[in-house]
Amino acid sequence: MSTDPKPQSKKDDIIMASIEIFANEGFDRPTMDSIATRASVSKRTLYKYFPNKNALLDDILMYLINQKQSVLNFTYNDDEDLFVQLERIITQKTEHILYPSNLKLARIILSEALKGEGLLKDKLEAVLKTEKVTLEWIEKAQKANKLTIEEQPLEILDFLGELINGVIFFPILFGKKEQATQQEIESVASMFLHQKGKS
Repeated sequence: MSTDPKPQSKKDDIIMASIEIFANEGFDRPTMDSIATRASVSKRTLYKYFPNKNALLDDILMYLINQKQSVLNFTYNDDEDLFVQLERIITQKTEHILYPSNLKLARIILSEALKGEGLLKDKLEAVLKTEKVTLEWIEKAQKANKLTIEEQPLEILDFLGELINGVIFFPILFGKKEQATQQEIESVASMFLHQKGKS
């Protein structure tokens, strides 16, 4: 009888338990021993998959990034108004980042960012580069002469991310509000096109 699925299941158990632990207790406080206990695995099993907490955080990020790829679903349409397309993109991104697990991820990242560790910057850049769906939309909009070609697609994506974070995500993350409004989505779209669009 094959036991191949069991190790993967244990690894998932560790990742899911760790998301809860890090979100509720921060990154520094939990020990590898306490993570093993909460994940209901032996220390040996935990160290088999993750030699330290940084390795565990890497896998948590990849797990949630993979979740993100499955929910973003849009393509550039030359026959549709760019503003309308952009509203749809921002709406999908907003719905994704408001998932409870993603808010927890953000709190993990924020706690690490406050330490000023260079490792975090590398992780954030890696996350940004995985947004293939949005990058493809930007590239096609550039080829259609709808967005500036003076900047690389990744720079434009970074700018869009900063707008979404500033207007929508961070206020929710810090408890200033509970959800995004249509007016805020339209505002982000307008600011983006004002800076990166071509008339």
